[in-house]
Amino acid sequence: MEQRKSFWLAFLFAMGIDGAGHIYLGRYRRGSAWLLGSLFCCNAFLYFVIKGDFGYWNILFPLILSFIYRIFQIVDLILVYKSKVYEATRTLTWQYCVFGLCFLISCFHIISALIPYNVYTIPSAGMENTIKIGDVLIADNHFVKGEVEYRRGDIVVFIFPFDNVTRYVQRIIALPEDTLEITDGAVFVNGTKQPLPDDSKPGSEMPSDPRLSHLNRIIIPQGEVFVMGDNRNHSYDSRIFGPVPMRNLRETAYRIIWSKDFDRIGKIIE
Repeated sequence: MEQRKSFWLAFLFAMGIDGAGHIYLGRYRRGSAWLLGSLFCCNAFLYFVIKGDFGYWNILFPLILSFIYRIFQIVDLILVYKSKVYEATRTLTWQYCVFGLCFLISCFHIISALIPYNVYTIPSAGMENTIKIGDVLIADNHFVKGEVEYRRGDIVVFIFPFDNVTRYVQRIIALPEDTLEITDGAVFVNGTKQPLPDDSKPGSEMPSDPRLSHLNRIIIPQGEVFVMGDNRNHSYDSRIFGPVPMRNLRETAYRIIWSKDFDRIGKIIE
């Protein structure tokens, strides 16, 4: 006697991986088509998030499209199930599903390793107002691959040199062999005063640490950079822990993809 497959199990498969519900019902080509369409949607999502310039629509528009795509897929799954045109025998369906799941997970990890962007959530105020607490940003690791040279003013993600685990995001102030001096909070690089970035937090408050206001003239060693937070009166940076080895630099901050302030979503970090 033929065993009818469970719609709810097919539904759960479809919720987990696009096309998996159709594959479970034996509609392999249709399931593969839904899966390929999902991969296309993911690429479109990444394009809007990384390259788009539409504010909060960078996130909202791809989410709406993904929701509509999922609705159409479930409707098609219902039609396939009602048509009874599927393989109802207990052959290798489970094995195929498990193998397909493992294959997709492997592909996800490989693609994640190849995509030159990472996502970070900011927990502290050291870079305000350029980057605020709770902001979610994407960072570009082309610099790590040596495709672009670092410049003064770049906002970089680096591994804290004293534990080699924690990641910080701060602005490069001085490069190797630059001379640097801080007097009454004013920063001088190669004898030229460095203005605060336009979005930095006003420095009306007293510094949280006296070391933030004064630093005798130093020369940045080869292979190191001097970094500071834009919220200069309240930032734990190179003024306290010293220059950062360039081998610890990981990415450059690129774009804010989520913020409590919706107007900041999609903003390029400069």
